[in-house]
Amino acid sequence: MYSFYQRDEEALKYFNQSLKIKKELYQQKKTMLSYILSDYFSIVNFYRVNNNLSSARLYLDSCYLTQKKLDKKTKNFYLEAESGYLEASNNHFEIAIEKLTASRDHFMIHGKSYLIIIDYLLGDVYRMMGDFRTSESYYLSSLDMSRIYKSHSNYKVMAHEALDKLYIKDYKYEEAYYHNNEAKILNEKVFGRKSSNTQHLFEIKDRFRTQKEKEQELIKEQRIAKLESDDKIWFLQFILMTVVLAFLVVYGFLLFKNLRRKHKMEKKDPRRKERT
Repeated sequence: MYSFYQRDEEALKYFNQSLKIKKELYQQKKTMLSYILSDYFSIVNFYRVNNNLSSARLYLDSCYLTQKKLDKKTKNFYLEAESGYLEASNNHFEIAIEKLTASRDHFMIHGKSYLIIIDYLLGDVYRMMGDFRTSESYYLSSLDMSRIYKSHSNYKVMAHEALDKLYIKDYKYEEAYYHNNEAKILNEKVFGRKSSNTQHLFEIKDRFRTQKEKEQELIKEQRIAKLESDDKIWFLQFILMTVVLAFLVVYGFLLFKNLRRKHKMEKKDPRRKERT
């Protein structure tokens, strides 16, 4: 959720927490290795979307190592697609196109909605190669797929933004303006505060904030009550010490008075002292 709504710091924190928990559970034989692979893959996507490709490569390596433990023979085309894109970032375009095309063929049969992402990645790769016409066709295909399957809304925004930049380079300002405007409208519709898609997230945040405020108020009240209690205890201790001190003073005074009286009597009657 946080990754989708571009709250990157929170997203990465929860991805890593999830990964840590799943690794611990797997060691205890309480979960499957495929869940760890899923977390690694989510982090690859996170870093790739944020253009941190070096970190994406590291986690993709972890994905492949985990995949080998699961199934050494079967290709994972989710990983192949990400690998293809990263190959293109290293200017290995032939390998990139080969992997992404194979992934596209796979998802044409097994999950067409994922073509929204595959076609966007192909559009990016052809843009890197300088083939703007093919790049344009894949970005438009990604948009068509998103209209049909109504998923991966963030890629719809990204495709409009990519087409905007592409058309500006090609001096097609009318088309560029259209896609720039569509990206802004869609961005507000999908990610804006008034969006029905994000309303539940803000409600969760508001409930969390309200709960935290209540907790802080309770802690504050407890501290005040403790301070008041400490003040009462200190006051009672002060009174007790005052009473004890007063008693000791009175007792000392009476003792001294009694000894003095006794001393005077002994002076008047020495025989009394002898009898004593």
